[in-house]
Amino acid sequence: TSSTKTTTRPYVVSLTPSNQFPVYARTKAAGSSKFTIVKKIEGNKKAFAQDLAREAGFAEAEVKLNPITGQVQVKGFHVEKVKEWLTTALGNPAK
Repeated sequence: TSSTKTTTRPYVVSLTPSNQFPVYARTKAAGSSKFTIVKKIEGNKKAFAQDLAREAGFAEAEVKLNPITGQVQVKGFHVEKVKEWLTTALGNPAK
């Protein structure tokens, strides 16, 4: 059933030491470039980026996978929206 706690997604997101999702707001170029970063993604990072764009309502062009760091960037400040999607997709980190 879809109400089970386990997921069959081809990736997992490790939690921070304080049991939070590793989602951070960042700026570059003296604040003219704003984006949100998701760290600690293990497994199929490309599938993670595609699912995030499709299921959280971002344009695919706004969600990018950094092949060097393995982090996913979303254009703009969307920390709460991304954390809400992670909670829905992967479960509540507090449990």
